[in-house]
Amino acid sequence: MKFGIKVLICNLILLLVLFGAGGGLLVWHSYRLALQSAVDNGLEENQLLRSAMELSALKYVSQGVDNNDDIIQAAVKDMTYGIQGTQTSVYLLNASGEKLFFNGFEEHPDLPEDTSLLSFSMDELTNGLDLQKKSYKIHPQNGAYLLFTAGRSDLSDQSYYLISVRDITGVYDNIRNQFKFYRYVLLALVAACCGALFVILRILTRSIRQLDQSTEKIMNGDYSIQVDVHSNDEIGALGEKFNRMTQAISSHIHQVEEEGRRREEFVANFTHELKTPMTTIIGYGDMIRSKNLPDNLRFEAANYIVEEGIRLEKMSSKLFDLFIAKNDHVELHPICTAELFEEVHKSVGPLLEKKRVELKTNTEDVYILGDREMLRSVFINFIDNAVKASEYDSAVLIDCHSIGGEQVRIEITDQGCGIPQNEVEKIKEAFYMVDKSRARKAGGAGLGLALASKVLELHHVRWEILSEVDIGTSIIMDFKEGKGYGRLAEME
Repeated sequence: MKFGIKVLICNLILLLVLFGAGGGLLVWHSYRLALQSAVDNGLEENQLLRSAMELSALKYVSQGVDNNDDIIQAAVKDMTYGIQGTQTSVYLLNASGEKLFFNGFEEHPDLPEDTSLLSFSMDELTNGLDLQKKSYKIHPQNGAYLLFTAGRSDLSDQSYYLISVRDITGVYDNIRNQFKFYRYVLLALVAACCGALFVILRILTRSIRQLDQSTEKIMNGDYSIQVDVHSNDEIGALGEKFNRMTQAISSHIHQVEEEGRRREEFVANFTHELKTPMTTIIGYGDMIRSKNLPDNLRFEAANYIVEEGIRLEKMSSKLFDLFIAKNDHVELHPICTAELFEEVHKSVGPLLEKKRVELKTNTEDVYILGDREMLRSVFINFIDNAVKASEYDSAVLIDCHSIGGEQVRIEITDQGCGIPQNEVEKIKEAFYMVDKSRARKAGGAGLGLALASKVLELHHVRWEILSEVDIGTSIIMDFKEGKGYGRLAEME
């Protein structure tokens, strides 16, 4: 069952309960007020009838009538004369409960003249009555509801009970009509509320339906889907989170696809790089084995085999270092930059002399945090690449200075051939080379920058490459300041 239908059913049940209970209580309260009004009118009428009978009796006594029965009969006759044409019937009982008078044949033909034939005893009304009290009883009679009211009168030292009867069926008919009308009103209200709730729920659940449709599209492979957010409530917040989720999924999928592309390129480049030296080795090896070559050609072929073997060895070593860099962690120690670059200068000295490139250093007395050997390898690789890209009789500059006492910026700049802008990020990938022919001549395999990138990543160093073709390249790195660690190292 859909969420909107559930909400609709729950609201309808709630409306039925609230409207039904509230309306029922109102109708019941109205019925109680009407019934109480009918009872009060009946009791008041009984009081008026007794007062009229007592006044008539006093009148006949004052006229000299001394027979008590005659006085009572005359007083009752005067009283009943006053209620002719009304719906009121009266019983007159003596103190013993014997009926002395009844006039109900015309007003209520179903009333028995003999009080003993009633379904209740008149004693229920007359017991315990004094001059100040009145009592009543509602009695159903053949589909009608009759109100019996009783009061006591003392005439000529004798007690009499006047019981008046009036039909209050209209009160019950009215309440039944009200309940019947209320049922129709309730059904109409529920139908109207049902339609209004349906429209409101369609509007409120529009975002949920859109989310459902978007989820279906995501299941079918469309990860770029975005939902429209029209509110600031919980559903709107859910829509915003859904949009962020789809963006994250799309980004992750792009990263996975990019990683897959890089792996494919890695495998292709690795296969190509492996094939070239192996072809050379096999070719020159077969030449030495199958042909009687002069010593100079045999030496040249053997030299090619050795050079390609050395290149394979370097490539395997770089691959191993790259694998270690991906799966290892680094213990950070304070490193004096001046000492570190002095060691780097000694390592790249032969290369600098070979190409007559000058290495200029502008280094403050600062410390950085890192692994000395790994960073030494990174800087050697960067300077090696800078020298290879530089012309003869040029210079490579190393600038090192503190930034705000928290970071140390190291910048390596050359005046070489530069790198095209669309190639800058790609050169960090394994086996990627901007100029493959020039790199192979220089003995490169395209693994140095990939390894350096992983090492700097392990050191949490933010770095970037800025380059312009025919102008030069700058590699900028920001290391954590290790000044405090440096003092501790000197003390030790």
